[in-house]
Amino acid sequence: MAKAVPMAGMVSWWDCPLVGYPQIDVSAIRERRNGRGTGGGGGDGDGDGDRRGEEGKKEAFQKAWEEAHVMFREKMKTKQKQSVDIDD
Repeated sequence: MAKAVPMAGMVSWWDCPLVGYPQIDVSAIRERRNGRGTGGGGGDGDGDGDRRGEEGKKEAFQKAWEEAHVMFREKMKTKQKQSVDIDD
């Protein structure tokens, strides 16, 4: 699922996911330093590189998602059920 962004091609770098969580130094993120995901640089200037790259990312994500589901289903086949007593 893609996160909604206010402007196409814009990436927001958050230093913490929620208030109260530890903060990180976003300048230390490798992709940010390399100019990927910052809205600048990359591609060949025709605009198609970004779209082709996005399709590749979508395909890779879909493949990883499907593999994770297969792994999860296999794990659940061998998982033993546990009973839980609930006091009324």
